[in-house]
Amino acid sequence: MSATIYSNSSFSDTPYGLKLQQTISATGTSSVTIPAGINRVYAIVIGGGGSGAGVRAAEQGTITSAVGSGTTATFQAANTLAVGQYVTTTGLPITTGATLNFANNPVTSATATQFTIASGNVGTSSGTGTYYSVASIGGGGAGGYSAGWTFVSNTVTVGTGGAGVTATSLNLLGNNGSSSIYGMVMAGGGSGGLLTGTAGASAGATTQSTPNTTSTVSYTGAPAAGTNTYGYAAGGASGNGSSAFGNSGVTAGGGGHSANVNATANGGVGGTGFIGGGGGSACSTLTSNGGNGGTSDFYAGGTGTSGTGRTFGSAGGGAGFTGAGSNASGLNGGNGGSGGGGGGAPISGGTSGSGGNGVVFLYY
Repeated sequence: MSATIYSNSSFSDTPYGLKLQQTISATGTSSVTIPAGINRVYAIVIGGGGSGAGVRAAEQGTITSAVGSGTTATFQAANTLAVGQYVTTTGLPITTGATLNFANNPVTSATATQFTIASGNVGTSSGTGTYYSVASIGGGGAGGYSAGWTFVSNTVTVGTGGAGVTATSLNLLGNNGSSSIYGMVMAGGGSGGLLTGTAGASAGATTQSTPNTTSTVSYTGAPAAGTNTYGYAAGGASGNGSSAFGNSGVTAGGGGHSANVNATANGGVGGTGFIGGGGGSACSTLTSNGGNGGTSDFYAGGTGTSGTGRTFGSAGGGAGFTGAGSNASGLNGGNGGSGGGGGGAPISGGTSGSGGNGVVFLYY
């Protein structure tokens, strides 16, 4: 009797002659009992996904005048901005000197009548312009994946997905997912979502929260992906753009991201992965279209919410290995499926999606 990989409907790369004996989804470290006489176990291990990022209430308004001193740009405008929030200034006519129109710069100080950002430009504008606060909130990266033979262990650790965040006053990064491990087989958690001005979150076989990168180590032996590329282990995070997608990977997708460029913004779609998808990115401007979560091999990512006003723009969760990502709801990002990344949340009062918990499969 012969067998081929094409008769294996799950394409799990599990050697024939083995049977799935235990599926462990309870997070944290717990005991495992392996029958006597079993000396080796084939394990498939998936880490927890990262959560989406969150941000305080986004806004827009009129700039009546602006001046750049060479170290600081000061904008006269009625506002409720907070230090650390990202802001874009547009449409300012320059009377003298260099431009005072900037994209996605963090606020360094703010009062009810003016705000400042760091800038080396020297210039003056007496005409009016417009400012937009943060418009894009990165989705979480999917958890890592590893599979292989290992010695028998009497303990197993299943990674927890990063918890979603609610930003009431400041921008908040998403939380990283945690690692899963059985014996010598391990997989790291996905990165928590990042904020405007950076790229979306990454995913990998070890936890990684640096924009535009994946882990430098893959426990499957696959090389890491470069910036903004597909990867064998995981997709690199997407760069800035008006509607940037998280890059896809063979095992896990990076989180989506998009930059605020005008009054309408589209959230980036989370990257596709064989195991888990990245969370979509959220937006918050006059018209907001939250990104969908990335798909996995068998399941779809959740959908984002769209509409005009401040009650839309949250993003869908990334799909997981054993279930779909959740849809966003109003201001709340969707949760990731098992190992999938959570979607971003656009404004205060909304909570970003949590990353999906990891899972461990044991064959013998």
